[in-house]
Amino acid sequence: MTTDAFTLIEALVALLIFSILCSLATPSWLYFQKSQQANLVMDTLETAIHLTQTLAITSHQALNLCPSADQLHCQTPWRGTLLIFIYRPHREQPVKTTDILERIPLTLKAGTLTLRHFRQNPLLSFDSKGLLLHDNGTFHYCAADFDVRFTRALAINTVGRTRFLTERNSLGQLVDSDGVPILCGG
Repeated sequence: MTTDAFTLIEALVALLIFSILCSLATPSWLYFQKSQQANLVMDTLETAIHLTQTLAITSHQALNLCPSADQLHCQTPWRGTLLIFIYRPHREQPVKTTDILERIPLTLKAGTLTLRHFRQNPLLSFDSKGLLLHDNGTFHYCAADFDVRFTRALAINTVGRTRFLTERNSLGQLVDSDGVPILCGG
């Protein structure tokens, strides 16, 4: 008499093979997730910069882009929500809620995003022609575990043009245009 069923040994061998395949795939899946998180943060930031610049040009008024935790005021660090609001001289915060033109969620689950430029405030300010009102700057994204493979950098120049820094040194560290490694700590 024949039956169309698996023996216990066959089922255990199949389970063993499946568990080995899962253990091999897990590191690749985790790498993929961290890489996609880093890319999403930087892509969202670049989109927000371009939107701010476009709105400044089309509305013929100077605008600011800043991070916000409460969706009303500019606050560091760069996480939570990005605010696009009307520029007021000598004011680094929206004066009225009607000054806020856009709120863009920044899906920064882990890691840090910092802006490095000569001014020590968290704002990017664009004039009505879409030009930055201050010097060049670079945004750096660092993964929570400081893994250099997930470091990202987005440079912005005074005309508002952005570019991703992609050069890496022999240690796998992201480097700036002078070849200096972008270090995250750790």
